[in-house]
Amino acid sequence: MPKNKTEFFYYNIHGLKIQTNFDVKFFGESIPDYFSVKKLSNSDLKIFKVKDISEQGFKMRAPPYTLTKGKSMLHRYSFAIPCKFSLTDLDGKTTIEFTDFYHKLIGTKHIFHNILQIKFLQRNMLMIHAACVNKDGKGIIVTGWDKSGKTTTASIIDNQLLSDDITITDGKMFYAYPRTIRKFTGFKFPLQSQLSYIPYFNRFLKKIIGYEERFDIKPRTKSVKPDYIFAIRREGRGIKKLTKEEAVRFLMNQSMYHGAFSDPKFLLFAYASYYDFDIPIMFKKRLKILEDLCSKTKNYMVMSEDKTELAEMMKKTLKKS
Repeated sequence: MPKNKTEFFYYNIHGLKIQTNFDVKFFGESIPDYFSVKKLSNSDLKIFKVKDISEQGFKMRAPPYTLTKGKSMLHRYSFAIPCKFSLTDLDGKTTIEFTDFYHKLIGTKHIFHNILQIKFLQRNMLMIHAACVNKDGKGIIVTGWDKSGKTTTASIIDNQLLSDDITITDGKMFYAYPRTIRKFTGFKFPLQSQLSYIPYFNRFLKKIIGYEERFDIKPRTKSVKPDYIFAIRREGRGIKKLTKEEAVRFLMNQSMYHGAFSDPKFLLFAYASYYDFDIPIMFKKRLKILEDLCSKTKNYMVMSEDKTELAEMMKKTLKKS
Protein backbone atom coordinates (compact mmCIF):
# COMPACT_ATOMS: atom_id res chain seq x y z
CA MET A 1 0.00 0.00 0.00
CA PRO A 2 1.32 3.47 -0.80
CA LYS A 3 2.20 5.41 2.39
CA ASN A 4 2.18 8.94 0.99
CA LYS A 5 -0.86 10.79 -0.30
CA THR A 6 -1.26 10.16 -3.97
CA GLU A 7 -3.83 10.25 -6.73
CA PHE A 8 -5.88 7.10 -7.20
CA PHE A 9 -7.57 5.78 -10.32
CA TYR A 10 -10.67 3.59 -10.19
CA TYR A 11 -12.18 1.19 -12.72
CA ASN A 12 -15.36 -0.87 -12.66
CA ILE A 13 -15.25 -3.56 -15.36
CA HIS A 14 -18.75 -5.03 -15.27
CA GLY A 15 -18.63 -5.42 -11.49
CA LEU A 16 -14.91 -6.17 -11.15
CA LYS A 17 -13.56 -3.24 -9.10
CA ILE A 18 -9.94 -2.13 -9.64
CA GLN A 19 -7.96 0.58 -7.83
CA THR A 20 -4.52 1.87 -8.87
CA ASN A 21 -2.12 4.64 -7.79
CA PHE A 22 -0.91 5.31 -11.34
CA ASP A 23 -2.41 5.71 -14.79
CA VAL A 24 -2.66 2.18 -16.16
CA LYS A 25 -2.06 3.45 -19.68
CA PHE A 26 1.52 2.65 -18.74
CA PHE A 27 0.53 -1.00 -19.19
CA GLY A 28 1.25 -2.45 -22.60
CA GLU A 29 -2.41 -3.46 -22.47
CA SER A 30 -4.19 -0.68 -20.60
CA ILE A 31 -7.59 -0.80 -18.94
CA PRO A 32 -9.98 1.04 -21.29
CA ASP A 33 -11.06 4.53 -20.13
CA TYR A 34 -14.61 3.31 -20.75
CA PHE A 35 -14.50 1.64 -17.31
CA SER A 36 -13.07 4.62 -15.41
CA VAL A 37 -15.14 5.80 -12.42
CA LYS A 38 -14.64 8.56 -9.84
CA LYS A 39 -14.68 6.46 -6.69
CA LEU A 40 -14.92 2.85 -5.51
CA SER A 41 -15.02 1.02 -2.20
CA ASN A 42 -13.96 -2.56 -1.44
CA SER A 43 -11.86 -3.08 -4.57
CA ASP A 44 -11.41 -6.64 -5.84
CA LEU A 45 -7.98 -5.84 -7.27
CA LYS A 46 -5.46 -3.18 -6.21
CA ILE A 47 -2.47 -2.37 -8.43
CA PHE A 48 0.22 -0.16 -6.91
CA LYS A 49 3.65 1.14 -7.82
CA VAL A 50 5.89 1.29 -4.72
CA LYS A 51 9.49 2.27 -3.95
CA ASP A 52 10.49 -1.13 -2.61
CA ILE A 53 8.95 -4.41 -1.40
CA SER A 54 9.85 -6.16 1.85
CA GLU A 55 11.21 -9.70 1.64
CA GLN A 56 10.54 -10.51 5.29
CA GLY A 57 8.87 -13.79 6.24
CA PHE A 58 10.65 -16.05 3.74
CA LYS A 59 9.05 -19.49 3.54
CA MET A 60 9.83 -21.25 0.30
CA ARG A 61 11.66 -20.55 -2.95
CA ALA A 62 11.44 -21.80 -6.54
CA PRO A 63 13.53 -19.24 -8.49
CA PRO A 64 12.71 -16.62 -9.44
CA TYR A 65 9.60 -16.78 -7.22
CA THR A 66 9.47 -16.68 -3.44
CA LEU A 67 6.54 -17.35 -1.13
CA THR A 68 6.60 -14.87 1.73
CA LYS A 69 4.69 -14.07 4.89
CA GLY A 70 0.91 -14.36 4.63
CA LYS A 71 -0.70 -15.02 1.26
CA SER A 72 2.00 -13.21 -0.66
CA MET A 73 4.36 -14.16 -3.45
CA LEU A 74 7.46 -12.25 -4.54
CA HIS A 75 9.04 -12.16 -8.00
CA ARG A 76 12.45 -10.50 -8.04
CA TYR A 77 15.67 -10.38 -10.02
CA SER A 78 19.16 -10.31 -8.53
CA PHE A 79 20.01 -6.85 -9.76
CA ALA A 80 21.70 -4.16 -7.70
CA ILE A 81 18.42 -2.24 -7.96
CA PRO A 82 14.99 -2.92 -6.42
CA CYS A 83 13.39 -4.89 -9.28
CA LYS A 84 10.52 -6.64 -7.54
CA PHE A 85 6.88 -7.67 -7.98
CA SER A 86 4.56 -9.05 -5.30
CA LEU A 87 1.13 -10.63 -5.37
CA THR A 88 -1.02 -10.95 -2.26
CA ASP A 89 -4.18 -13.02 -1.76
CA LEU A 90 -4.87 -14.31 -5.26
CA ASP A 91 -8.05 -16.06 -4.17
CA GLY A 92 -9.49 -13.06 -2.27
CA LYS A 93 -9.08 -9.27 -2.34
CA THR A 94 -5.93 -9.26 -4.44
CA THR A 95 -3.14 -6.68 -4.22
CA ILE A 96 -0.37 -6.29 -6.79
CA GLU A 97 2.72 -4.23 -5.96
CA PHE A 98 5.73 -3.62 -8.17
CA THR A 99 8.67 -1.26 -8.21
CA ASP A 100 9.27 1.23 -11.00
CA PHE A 101 12.41 -0.67 -12.07
CA TYR A 102 10.44 -3.91 -12.40
CA HIS A 103 7.83 -2.15 -14.50
CA LYS A 104 10.42 -0.59 -16.82
CA LEU A 105 12.74 -3.60 -17.15
CA ILE A 106 10.42 -6.61 -16.97
CA GLY A 107 6.93 -5.25 -17.57
CA THR A 108 3.70 -6.34 -15.93
CA LYS A 109 1.40 -7.11 -18.87
CA HIS A 110 1.94 -10.89 -18.78
CA ILE A 111 1.11 -11.20 -15.07
CA PHE A 112 -1.68 -8.63 -15.17
CA HIS A 113 -3.57 -10.53 -17.88
CA ASN A 114 -3.28 -13.81 -15.97
CA ILE A 115 -4.69 -12.25 -12.82
CA LEU A 116 -7.47 -10.41 -14.66
CA GLN A 117 -8.63 -13.72 -16.17
CA ILE A 118 -8.67 -15.30 -12.70
CA LYS A 119 -10.57 -12.42 -11.08
CA PHE A 120 -13.27 -12.68 -13.74
CA LEU A 121 -13.53 -16.45 -13.32
CA GLN A 122 -14.04 -15.92 -9.60
CA ARG A 123 -17.12 -13.91 -10.61
CA ASN A 124 -18.24 -16.64 -13.06
CA MET A 125 -17.27 -14.51 -16.06
CA LEU A 126 -14.80 -15.23 -18.83
CA MET A 127 -12.62 -13.15 -21.15
CA ILE A 128 -12.72 -14.60 -24.65
CA HIS A 129 -10.52 -13.69 -27.61
CA ALA A 130 -13.18 -12.21 -29.90
CA ALA A 131 -14.56 -9.01 -31.40
CA CYS A 132 -18.19 -8.30 -30.58
CA VAL A 133 -20.83 -6.32 -32.47
CA ASN A 134 -24.40 -5.33 -31.66
CA LYS A 135 -26.42 -5.64 -34.86
CA ASP A 136 -30.04 -4.59 -34.31
CA GLY A 137 -30.00 -6.00 -30.79
CA LYS A 138 -28.33 -9.25 -31.82
CA GLY A 139 -24.96 -10.06 -30.26
CA ILE A 140 -22.41 -11.38 -32.74
CA ILE A 141 -18.84 -12.35 -31.89
CA VAL A 142 -16.04 -12.97 -34.38
CA THR A 143 -13.20 -15.09 -33.04
CA GLY A 144 -9.91 -16.22 -34.58
CA TRP A 145 -6.16 -16.06 -34.24
CA ASP A 146 -4.26 -12.78 -34.07
CA LYS A 147 -4.35 -10.73 -37.29
CA SER A 148 -7.07 -12.98 -38.74
CA GLY A 149 -9.40 -10.01 -39.25
CA LYS A 150 -11.75 -10.08 -36.25
CA THR A 151 -12.13 -6.31 -35.94
CA THR A 152 -12.26 -5.68 -39.69
CA THR A 153 -14.94 -8.27 -40.39
CA ALA A 154 -17.01 -7.35 -37.32
CA SER A 155 -16.92 -3.66 -38.36
CA ILE A 156 -18.14 -4.51 -41.86
CA ILE A 157 -21.08 -6.50 -40.44
CA ASP A 158 -22.07 -3.48 -38.35
CA ASN A 159 -20.21 -0.47 -36.93
CA GLN A 160 -21.70 -0.89 -33.44
CA LEU A 161 -18.64 -2.55 -31.93
CA LEU A 162 -18.69 -3.48 -28.25
CA SER A 163 -15.18 -4.98 -28.34
CA ASP A 164 -12.39 -5.44 -30.86
CA ASP A 165 -10.20 -8.17 -29.33
CA ILE A 166 -11.54 -9.17 -25.91
CA THR A 167 -15.19 -9.85 -25.11
CA ILE A 168 -16.45 -10.74 -21.64
CA THR A 169 -19.26 -13.24 -21.15
CA ASP A 170 -21.05 -15.05 -18.34
CA GLY A 171 -22.71 -17.46 -20.77
CA LYS A 172 -25.88 -15.37 -20.82
CA MET A 173 -24.72 -12.04 -22.28
CA PHE A 174 -21.81 -10.48 -24.17
CA TYR A 175 -20.22 -7.56 -22.29
CA ALA A 176 -18.25 -4.71 -23.86
CA TYR A 177 -14.48 -4.33 -23.55
CA PRO A 178 -13.78 -1.34 -25.84
CA ARG A 179 -10.19 -0.25 -26.45
CA THR A 180 -8.28 2.19 -28.62
CA ILE A 181 -7.76 0.53 -31.99
CA ARG A 182 -4.40 1.14 -33.62
CA LYS A 183 -4.31 0.70 -37.38
CA PHE A 184 -0.84 0.44 -38.92
CA THR A 185 -0.49 2.47 -42.14
CA GLY A 186 3.20 2.25 -43.06
CA PHE A 187 6.85 2.69 -42.06
CA LYS A 188 8.95 5.84 -42.05
CA PHE A 189 12.01 4.40 -43.78
CA PRO A 190 12.61 2.00 -46.73
CA LEU A 191 14.60 -0.82 -45.03
CA GLN A 192 11.59 -2.20 -43.18
CA SER A 193 11.03 -5.02 -45.70
CA GLN A 194 14.51 -6.42 -44.98
CA LEU A 195 14.35 -5.99 -41.20
CA SER A 196 10.82 -7.42 -40.90
CA TYR A 197 12.22 -10.96 -41.31
CA ILE A 198 13.89 -10.73 -37.89
CA PRO A 199 11.64 -12.61 -35.43
CA TYR A 200 9.48 -10.30 -33.26
CA PHE A 201 11.28 -7.25 -34.68
CA ASN A 202 8.54 -6.36 -37.14
CA ARG A 203 6.05 -5.74 -34.31
CA PHE A 204 8.66 -3.64 -32.49
CA LEU A 205 9.32 -1.60 -35.64
CA LYS A 206 5.64 -0.89 -36.12
CA LYS A 207 5.37 0.63 -32.64
CA ILE A 208 8.56 2.68 -32.80
CA ILE A 209 8.96 3.88 -36.39
CA GLY A 210 5.59 3.16 -37.95
CA TYR A 211 2.68 5.38 -38.85
CA GLU A 212 -0.64 4.44 -37.31
CA GLU A 213 -4.18 5.71 -37.00
CA ARG A 214 -6.01 5.50 -33.69
CA PHE A 215 -9.67 5.57 -32.83
CA ASP A 216 -11.67 4.69 -29.73
CA ILE A 217 -14.51 2.19 -29.70
CA LYS A 218 -17.58 3.87 -28.20
CA PRO A 219 -20.30 1.27 -27.68
CA ARG A 220 -23.88 2.49 -27.26
CA THR A 221 -24.72 -0.45 -25.00
CA LYS A 222 -22.68 -2.19 -22.32
CA SER A 223 -24.06 -5.64 -23.13
CA VAL A 224 -26.03 -7.55 -25.73
CA LYS A 225 -27.81 -10.90 -25.87
CA PRO A 226 -25.71 -13.54 -27.69
CA ASP A 227 -27.05 -14.77 -31.04
CA TYR A 228 -24.14 -15.73 -33.32
CA ILE A 229 -20.58 -16.99 -33.07
CA PHE A 230 -18.41 -16.79 -36.19
CA ALA A 231 -15.04 -18.55 -36.03
CA ILE A 232 -12.88 -17.31 -38.90
CA ARG A 233 -10.00 -18.97 -40.73
CA ARG A 234 -7.82 -17.24 -43.33
CA GLU A 235 -7.57 -20.31 -45.54
CA GLY A 236 -9.83 -22.26 -47.86
CA ARG A 237 -13.25 -20.89 -48.76
CA GLY A 238 -16.75 -21.64 -47.47
CA ILE A 239 -19.08 -21.73 -44.49
CA LYS A 240 -19.49 -24.64 -42.12
CA LYS A 241 -22.09 -24.91 -39.38
CA LEU A 242 -20.47 -25.85 -36.06
CA THR A 243 -21.94 -28.08 -33.39
CA LYS A 244 -22.05 -26.77 -29.84
CA GLU A 245 -19.09 -28.98 -28.96
CA GLU A 246 -17.01 -27.68 -31.88
CA ALA A 247 -17.79 -24.05 -31.00
CA VAL A 248 -16.91 -24.65 -27.34
CA ARG A 249 -13.60 -26.24 -28.36
CA PHE A 250 -12.68 -23.33 -30.63
CA LEU A 251 -13.54 -20.70 -28.01
CA MET A 252 -11.76 -22.66 -25.27
CA ASN A 253 -8.59 -22.74 -27.37
CA GLN A 254 -8.86 -19.01 -28.08
CA SER A 255 -9.46 -17.99 -24.45
CA MET A 256 -6.56 -20.18 -23.31
CA TYR A 257 -4.30 -18.68 -25.95
CA HIS A 258 -5.15 -15.09 -25.13
CA GLY A 259 -3.62 -14.46 -21.71
CA ALA A 260 -5.03 -17.30 -19.62
CA PHE A 261 -1.67 -19.01 -19.16
CA SER A 262 0.86 -16.65 -20.68
CA ASP A 263 3.16 -17.26 -17.70
CA PRO A 264 2.39 -20.86 -16.63
CA LYS A 265 5.47 -21.21 -14.41
CA PHE A 266 4.28 -18.30 -12.31
CA LEU A 267 0.70 -19.53 -12.02
CA LEU A 268 1.41 -23.20 -11.46
CA PHE A 269 3.95 -22.43 -8.75
CA ALA A 270 1.42 -20.17 -7.05
CA TYR A 271 -1.41 -22.72 -7.23
CA ALA A 272 0.56 -25.84 -6.37
CA SER A 273 2.61 -24.33 -3.58
CA TYR A 274 0.33 -22.06 -1.66
CA TYR A 275 -2.97 -20.73 -2.89
CA ASP A 276 -6.34 -22.37 -2.36
CA PHE A 277 -7.26 -21.73 -5.98
CA ASP A 278 -8.27 -25.05 -7.57
CA ILE A 279 -7.11 -25.54 -11.18
CA PRO A 280 -9.76 -28.21 -12.03
CA ILE A 281 -12.49 -25.92 -10.72
CA MET A 282 -11.13 -23.09 -12.88
CA PHE A 283 -11.33 -25.27 -16.01
CA LYS A 284 -14.82 -26.48 -15.09
CA LYS A 285 -16.01 -22.88 -14.71
CA ARG A 286 -14.49 -21.93 -18.04
CA LEU A 287 -16.09 -24.93 -19.75
CA LYS A 288 -19.51 -24.36 -18.13
CA ILE A 289 -19.62 -20.71 -19.24
CA LEU A 290 -18.74 -21.64 -22.84
CA GLU A 291 -21.23 -24.52 -22.92
CA ASP A 292 -24.01 -22.22 -21.69
CA LEU A 293 -23.04 -19.62 -24.28
CA CYS A 294 -22.79 -21.96 -27.28
CA SER A 295 -26.11 -23.62 -26.48
CA LYS A 296 -27.79 -20.22 -27.00
CA THR A 297 -26.02 -19.22 -30.23
CA LYS A 298 -25.89 -20.22 -33.88
CA ASN A 299 -22.30 -21.22 -34.57
CA TYR A 300 -20.38 -21.10 -37.85
CA MET A 301 -16.88 -21.50 -39.23
CA VAL A 302 -16.22 -19.01 -42.04
CA MET A 303 -13.20 -19.53 -44.30
CA SER A 304 -11.58 -17.18 -46.81
CA GLU A 305 -8.21 -15.51 -47.39
CA ASP A 306 -9.96 -12.17 -48.01
CA LYS A 307 -11.29 -10.21 -45.00
CA THR A 308 -14.00 -8.44 -47.01
CA GLU A 309 -15.25 -11.75 -48.39
CA LEU A 310 -15.35 -13.16 -44.85
CA ALA A 311 -17.65 -10.31 -43.80
CA GLU A 312 -19.89 -10.69 -46.87
CA MET A 313 -20.27 -14.42 -46.21
CA MET A 314 -21.28 -13.63 -42.63
CA LYS A 315 -23.86 -11.07 -43.83
CA LYS A 316 -25.43 -13.66 -46.15
CA THR A 317 -25.58 -16.16 -43.30
CA LEU A 318 -27.32 -13.59 -41.08
CA LYS A 319 -29.91 -12.84 -43.79
CA LYS A 320 -30.68 -16.52 -44.36
CA SER A 321 -31.21 -17.21 -40.69
